[in-house]
Amino acid sequence: MSRASIQKTIDQFPHLTDFGIGIFRHTTKQTTPEEREAEFKKERAALLDSVDSFEKTCIWLSTKKKLRL
Repeated sequence: MSRASIQKTIDQFPHLTDFGIGIFRHTTKQTTPEEREAEFKKERAALLDSVDSFEKTCIWLSTKKKLRL
């Protein structure tokens, strides 16, 4: 896998970050929209730098039954 593979997945799931879907760490009800955007960008950059973890997660997910929503 590569950063390009991660970017392709991000294109399919725009809210995907290193944490998962969205941001949850370091945010509260008092967090401003600007702070949330900065945290989102930080988590997104971390995801793009997590090639090994991303690959392991993809392998793990491939062993799970797909759910239909």
